[in-house]
Amino acid sequence: MGSGVIFDGFEKNGNSMRSTGQTKAMVEKLPETGSVVVVHTDALRTYVRDMILALCGSEVLGRTRIEVIKNRADADRLLGLRVPVFVDHAFSANVSPETVGVVRLMADGANAASRKCG
Repeated sequence: MGSGVIFDGFEKNGNSMRSTGQTKAMVEKLPETGSVVVVHTDALRTYVRDMILALCGSEVLGRTRIEVIKNRADADRLLGLRVPVFVDHAFSANVSPETVGVVRLMADGANAASRKCG
């Protein structure tokens, strides 16, 4: 993809990859200036929130929005973003292919826009 979307390489094993540290690696890459993280459940939002707080601190957490996207309609929350978008590795294995495709496109656009603005 080349856009910086945290997607590729995370789709191989889906749910079985939860304990491999990939969410932690994603969180460690979050910029201090703000970003959006996409997850597929409310429980995962809490997990990622706690991890951001522990690894990056409250300032980064305050500048990071965590979106729970379960379907195509939820993906509309990514429209018009101009900050980096990171997608948890378990996302694509747990939502419809249509939703994955839409999120990929919107995240690519947001990531491209954030590079031009930064």
